[in-house]
Amino acid sequence: MEELGTSFVKLGQVLSTRPDLVGKDIAEELSKLQDEATPFDFVEVKRVLEKELNSTFEEIFIEFKEVPVASASIGQVHEALLKNGERVAVKVQRPGIVDQINKDIIIMRYLAGMVDQRMPGLKYYNLPGIVDEFERAIKKELDYNQEANNAERFRASFEDDETVYAPAIYREFSTLRVLTMEYVEGV
Repeated sequence: MEELGTSFVKLGQVLSTRPDLVGKDIAEELSKLQDEATPFDFVEVKRVLEKELNSTFEEIFIEFKEVPVASASIGQVHEALLKNGERVAVKVQRPGIVDQINKDIIIMRYLAGMVDQRMPGLKYYNLPGIVDEFERAIKKELDYNQEANNAERFRASFEDDETVYAPAIYREFSTLRVLTMEYVEGV
């Protein structure tokens, strides 16, 4: 799955949480998949940010660390300083990832259908259904607006709890492919 790329790694991660579908041994093996990826080039980060935020880089940020804090299969996170002096974490979606995932889902659908037709013993697993479930899940993950909504709901739910802290979302600097939030030190 690692050799097949982003979508297949994500599918493996989803399946690792479903031992009822793939069995305990396979689920344990799939849980070893790492969600780490080589960072994409800073030139691309800047291009995505300017396009998504309809502004020049210099109009938004005083400082922007080129080396990401974290990099994963769908995007990466950079530390930055907004013009207003606020320290933020900026999550930027990997260029071309939506097209790649859409192509991978077509391949998954084809393979699941073929297995379903040619291997009757595996019909129990409902591979086409698994691909459908995976597609719904990954499309949600690709929508940073949905992630922002969830983060704001979480923050509101725990606003009176001193033991939980959730970073604020900067909506004016967030889009479908960019998510900007308060930078918080810690795990």
